[in-house]
Amino acid sequence: MLIFACLVCIGQYGNVQAEGEDGADASNPTAAVNYTDIRYQTFDLGGSAPGDDRDRIAIEGAYVPTEEHKFTYELNYWDTDVTGSDESDFESFKGKYINLKPGMLDNGLKYKRALGIEVIADLGDVDDGIGSGTDQIAPLFGAGWLLNEKDFVITLVQYFHSVSEDSGADKVRTTGPRLIWIHKFPQIQGWVKIDNKFSIDHENDDKTSNVVELQFGKMFSPSFGMYVDYLNNNAGYQQYDDGIGVGIRMTY
Repeated sequence: MLIFACLVCIGQYGNVQAEGEDGADASNPTAAVNYTDIRYQTFDLGGSAPGDDRDRIAIEGAYVPTEEHKFTYELNYWDTDVTGSDESDFESFKGKYINLKPGMLDNGLKYKRALGIEVIADLGDVDDGIGSGTDQIAPLFGAGWLLNEKDFVITLVQYFHSVSEDSGADKVRTTGPRLIWIHKFPQIQGWVKIDNKFSIDHENDDKTSNVVELQFGKMFSPSFGMYVDYLNNNAGYQQYDDGIGVGIRMTY
């Protein structure tokens, strides 16, 4: 709980305010927005007992000292019965730096280039079915495209590479292209997000997976909102079949 409180405090003292009044920009990895989300998700792992379910509790957010520099954080806690007995523990901590630079194409289309790197620290125990057993580094490159005042598209690719593995854990070399569409509903301070996450596993004969996340959210005040999400693995390998969740969003 002390870690949770510290992360919330980081967000409260950012200098850059939210780019939009509806909170949708906090779902945009290329937006210069200070926010904190508290999330709960439950996943169907697609097998027969044991190993049917996983619950995830997470705190995540961003601290943006200037419009060009963005730091994000994510702390994950899992509860799962994948080993046949109920196990729960912190799964991972993720810290990310993103450099943002706005621009405009000759046709007038505005965009924001994102260049960054993520560090993933594994906190779980793979013998308990929690975590990957690897610490990873993950550079990323992408851009956010402002189609109009209500529609935003983000094209992003990230490469994940393990720098250390626990005994028995598989090495990670994965490329993750990602396509996000966000539509805002200013009249209700709401938004919808479709996030398509494609994955190519280079350590497993370049096998692929594709997960789609659908998110609906609404701000009830300029600084407080909620959202629900649904995730579905619609192709290839993945640790789960589908999942649902709810989140609380605070912007600063």
